[in-house]
Amino acid sequence: MPPRKQETPAPTCGNPLYKQWLEEMMEEAKAKNTNTYHTYKKACDSISKYPLGFTHPSEASILKGIGPGICAKLEKKLEEYCKQNRLPIPKKPAASPNANSKSKKRIIDHNNDTSEVIPNDSSKPKEEIIIDQSADAPEINEPPLKKQKKKPTYIPKYRSGSYAILLGLYLAHTKNPNSNGITKPELIKIAQQFCDSSFDMPQNPKHHYTAWGCMKTLQEKDLVYKDGCPHRFTLSEAGLEIAHQIVKTTNCVFIDLDVNAIQNVTSKNMPTNDIDNDMTNPITVTTNSDKKLSESSGCSSSASRSAFPPFTPVEWLPGTFEVILLIDNREKRMQQDRDYFQQQLQQRDINTQTRSLELGDMIWIARRNLEETVLGYIMERKRMDDLVMSIKDGRFKEQKFRLSKAGAKQVIYLIEDYNMEEAEKYGMQAIETAMSETQVINGFFLKRTKNIEQTVDYLAALTRRFKSKYESQSLFIIPNNVIFRNTFLDLKRYLAKLHPERSYHISYEMYSEINSKRASLTVRDTFVKMLMTIKGVSAEKALEIVKKYPTPFQFVKALECLLDENDQKKMLSDATSFEIGRKKIQPVLSGKIAHIWCADEY
Repeated sequence: MPPRKQETPAPTCGNPLYKQWLEEMMEEAKAKNTNTYHTYKKACDSISKYPLGFTHPSEASILKGIGPGICAKLEKKLEEYCKQNRLPIPKKPAASPNANSKSKKRIIDHNNDTSEVIPNDSSKPKEEIIIDQSADAPEINEPPLKKQKKKPTYIPKYRSGSYAILLGLYLAHTKNPNSNGITKPELIKIAQQFCDSSFDMPQNPKHHYTAWGCMKTLQEKDLVYKDGCPHRFTLSEAGLEIAHQIVKTTNCVFIDLDVNAIQNVTSKNMPTNDIDNDMTNPITVTTNSDKKLSESSGCSSSASRSAFPPFTPVEWLPGTFEVILLIDNREKRMQQDRDYFQQQLQQRDINTQTRSLELGDMIWIARRNLEETVLGYIMERKRMDDLVMSIKDGRFKEQKFRLSKAGAKQVIYLIEDYNMEEAEKYGMQAIETAMSETQVINGFFLKRTKNIEQTVDYLAALTRRFKSKYESQSLFIIPNNVIFRNTFLDLKRYLAKLHPERSYHISYEMYSEINSKRASLTVRDTFVKMLMTIKGVSAEKALEIVKKYPTPFQFVKALECLLDENDQKKMLSDATSFEIGRKKIQPVLSGKIAHIWCADEY
């Protein structure tokens, strides 16, 4: 039976006094809740495992985790200890020519089976020296070791999750250096402004990765410490140094270091939502939009005063009402998180309410007691994957048609860059064409955001602006009894020309009634929607057809009067031959429309 191997005893500490002082420093740092606790702990663990004694604290700098700062504190402790016990103070060993060298050589003690690392001249190759504690043992030099490459400093990618976490923790540390860290929700709230990705929601529904996944990388690199339950996060000394370098290189200026209301003013880092520029200079073509609205309403834009019944508007004086943001209850972040918008906006001191909206995803209203009036701004929110699906199934055109007839002062079409892979599969050129058409042809203001958090910030900024704009002026409410679906748009334009200094609005009840899908549509509106379901028929082409043939009956009768099939196919192209641009119908499309309406089978 082979003899059992004897277990090597754990090495004893060769410097118990230094270890004791480091433990005292650890306890003191822990009592103050400072990050230096982890630094002293590393130094204490390192000196506990070293079996050889030092004649002076400066010699401890050869150990991992002990630098000049800790050596100076140990030297001060040693001087106090020697004075109290009337002992001679050890002299600091003279610095050798090799003291400043970055290369090292290893010294191994065979009796204790331990290793020691000491500095070596960078001009000489590294060598391993075996030292026997017996009197006559010679020094043996082994072949030189390969030079180890210095690990590069970790620099996080600009506006990545790691970048945002480091800046968020740096802000918290600047606010309260003696804090024992911040929790995950607090950190996300601060860091989200510095990151293009979301910390809560994955950018791709097929993956579960969020920006918070970068926390694991930072912990592995000893840049962030995690402690306590619930977990609290703090920067290490190395992480603090890297975060400080990031702030210096990116020219960040933090004007408010309150963790609950942090702001960052920088020309490079933060994507700014210039609300004033957005709403005062939207990329719209008002003339085209007004013309289309007039045509689709069935009334002439040159309506005179006699076309509308006389009425006296109801005036709401400044200070008697408040502005509220209404959110459609179908707007949600995820299936399990339906109240996300309301919760996030309430945290930003925005007064919101959730209900089922007949048109749009967000609208702004003014409330006085139990009365509500719509301010004239409607927002339609689309994620990029939802936009692709709406283009495919035809909802995109149908929704824009309804929005254009809402009589809103401004329609805001907001698109979130979510699930861009789906958009790339469909074709970015087609999507960009659809977005340009929304701006130029429909006259909507188009706003793009990178994630849902940026959408919430944009909603909060818009609401604040509307509050400052409308709560300081009078509102004039049009009575419900003078509003009719087919004349509402012309009435709005007429009042705007008659009293341009006034702000005319309608009640929320009437807004819901005239924009409801359940409300009865005119024959003209229904015919336009029927024509737009044919591929290639835009709103402009459909309106040109309806101008010449107001009802489906008149259109079919005109086709049946032409006995020749070729004449039927050319009927619409001939009728619009004098039109230019998008209103002109080409012969191929004309034949397609005639075939759909006249053929027995299709």
